[in-house]
Amino acid sequence: MRRVVTPGLMLALMLALAGCESTLHDPTEYHRHSMSGLREEPGNAETLWFEVRTDSLYPEDSEEAEAARMKWLQAWLDRRGLCPHGNEIVAREAIDRSEMNPYGFNLRYRLKCLPPSAAEAGG
Repeated sequence: MRRVVTPGLMLALMLALAGCESTLHDPTEYHRHSMSGLREEPGNAETLWFEVRTDSLYPEDSEEAEAARMKWLQAWLDRRGLCPHGNEIVAREAIDRSEMNPYGFNLRYRLKCLPPSAAEAGG
């Protein structure tokens, strides 16, 4: 039995692949994925850890780099459906070199999700 790929199917496949290609080369998404991560504290779902790598493009003491990191954080939260009512950064600290750190992150933010406001809860 011979399978035939119709021109319409081929066009649909090409368009689908072109859409994937454009997101793979988005520098913002690439940097977010390669330079940061978000995880929950084991046994305490109320605490989240946002960890990032710093470098010459995103130095630790740069306001512009910090703004980019906050955008990455919000993108991770949105992607995972966490903290729909906002979040509060409780701590920002350098990661000690002696810690187990397989991704080579340099900074760690501890954050908690905010509860719904009274106005939202009341309706």
